[in-house]
Amino acid sequence: MKEELEIIKEYIDKNATISFDVFDTLLLRNVLKPTDVFKALEKKAKEEFKIENFSEERIKAEEKSRIGNENNETTLDRIYSILEKKFAKKLTDLKQMELEVEEKFLIPNPFIYQVYKYAKEKGKEIIVISDMYLPKEFVKKILKKSGYDILNIYVSSEDFKVKWNKTLFEKVKEIHHLNIGKWLHIGDNKISDYEIPKSMGINAYLYKAVGKRSGYQNKTGLLEESIIKGIEQNMIFTKDCTDWEKFGIECVSPIYYGFTNWIYQMTKKQDNIYFLARDGYIIKPIYEKFLKKLKKNIDTYYLYCSRATYQLPTLVDTEKSLALNILTRYNVQLNQKLKMKSILETIGLDEKKYDKAFRNFELTPETIVTPKNVNQIKKFLSYIYDDIIIKLNEKKKIVQEYIDSMNFKKYDNINIVDIGWAGSTQYSLYKLCDKKITGYYFGTRKSMYDDVKYNSFGFLFDGEEPENYFKFVDKYVMMFEFIFSAPHGSTIGFEKKGKEIFPILENNDSNKEIIECFQKYAVEACEQYLKYYDELKELNKDVMLNNYKTFLIERKYEHLKMFEKVTEAVGFDGARLSFVPTLKESDIRNNLNEFSKKTDSAMWRNTFLVEGMNQKEYEAFIKELNSKKFQLKYIVKNMNIKTIYQTFRYPRTSIRRIKNFLKRKEEL
Repeated sequence: MKEELEIIKEYIDKNATISFDVFDTLLLRNVLKPTDVFKALEKKAKEEFKIENFSEERIKAEEKSRIGNENNETTLDRIYSILEKKFAKKLTDLKQMELEVEEKFLIPNPFIYQVYKYAKEKGKEIIVISDMYLPKEFVKKILKKSGYDILNIYVSSEDFKVKWNKTLFEKVKEIHHLNIGKWLHIGDNKISDYEIPKSMGINAYLYKAVGKRSGYQNKTGLLEESIIKGIEQNMIFTKDCTDWEKFGIECVSPIYYGFTNWIYQMTKKQDNIYFLARDGYIIKPIYEKFLKKLKKNIDTYYLYCSRATYQLPTLVDTEKSLALNILTRYNVQLNQKLKMKSILETIGLDEKKYDKAFRNFELTPETIVTPKNVNQIKKFLSYIYDDIIIKLNEKKKIVQEYIDSMNFKKYDNINIVDIGWAGSTQYSLYKLCDKKITGYYFGTRKSMYDDVKYNSFGFLFDGEEPENYFKFVDKYVMMFEFIFSAPHGSTIGFEKKGKEIFPILENNDSNKEIIECFQKYAVEACEQYLKYYDELKELNKDVMLNNYKTFLIERKYEHLKMFEKVTEAVGFDGARLSFVPTLKESDIRNNLNEFSKKTDSAMWRNTFLVEGMNQKEYEAFIKELNSKKFQLKYIVKNMNIKTIYQTFRYPRTSIRRIKNFLKRKEEL
């Protein structure tokens, strides 16, 4: 918006008098539509004044109050006189409440404030001209509160002169003896702020309202969505926003706020809460803002941990066969490659010490764990199991010292926050400290550990219910883990320096700046949401999820490019995988089955980019790839004698396989 600001400055330089419209220009509302403010009064109107559907009644009363009036204008007093007649009661207090709610939702427009400051610095005469039913003194009060020091304010409700038929402009011209050729008016209404003044010879600049810039819509009709999206558009479309800043505000902040609000409601009577690294990193400061806003005192901590650093030490008390299963576990869905040397490194053993053992079991440090060789690898680990137990006991001792240093002994019940999903860290903590631990998660699976599942709660889904939320998050699980990430790397161990225990963190420089950027702006948005805590106390989950859901499902080219360089460590060995793989066009065309496997295992599922393709070429390729003609041609091309024979012998099975194949491609 820097370019637009410079254009307006040039207009200002050429004029002596600058007049501004007020609403949607100097001031913005933190809702999508001005009438949404009335929805914030509905509960009080019903409880205190017995008025049902206040928002609807308020809109009708305003429309009725304009009928037969000069210039079709009205005032707040006239509107409420109609309401009082209809409901046969005095509504002075309700009218005052409306002014208070208006004040609550009105904020200065950061962009136009820069314009105003420039005009003021240049010594221009500044005037405010507004078609508005609200009292002039109220408008003056809000402008002053918002940082606008303007003496000359003209509001249509004062004497029923309006901009749209020139009468208010003519009044201002007459009072101030203005030279029309040196007068610039700035506003968002195409007719009353641009065409009308232009027709009078006044210079005019049509400022495109934030709502028109964003194009946001209230899909649910709920006040919560209006507030959330109103704040988002006011943050994004009043300045130059980078893609990651917009991502933090638009996609991430509602999720942070909704989750943190739920945690607060669940724990507000507790005396402690531990936010687990790394998923709890950004939730902790937001939670503390809730505490400050609501004047609550709860001890908060950030507990460095990871599945590896807490789960591995507990293996000393685990049945050997289960321990070997855990040590050789890797993520098949994400196509993770787990090497023998990575297993030993995670335990803390030197691979060079076991050269002879590697030869005896026909393995090497570079051997990758597969379903075919996993039993042989378990035999190797069983052979050196005494060494493994010694190292794990060392890890267990230092982890327990770290936990003790974090005041665990101070509390009867420990409350932890994590993203989810099976409660492995909660289970490990329970084994390490022998205390009751209650877990609060973004979501939980049915496979939660038995020892902790009845002391755990899921926010979006609990035990995979509701199923629709679980299935969506499960499909894009790594994308949800990413937004709950931290700018520091995973905890890979602990070390003792003197009497203190410090975490050893994985290097995470590749994503650090990205994470810090979107989280900074997401937190700023959450601070804005908190101003409307009463209205957002129970944030609708669809409202919370919709922006990110759209982002993930649409898979726009520019968004894929954002995630092209983002990587994440997966599993004990810390192997880094890309969120959006870049593939060669020839590889895709020649082997769609292999291509399908790669996109299914992408961190952002069903995504890919094509090497060397720009946006236009990529979108054309996607269209071709998804065409039935291309897919059937591929199927026919790859048929051999055996598949042709099976097609004719088992036609129903073949048709079903083709349908499944085409269905998978549609997901791309």
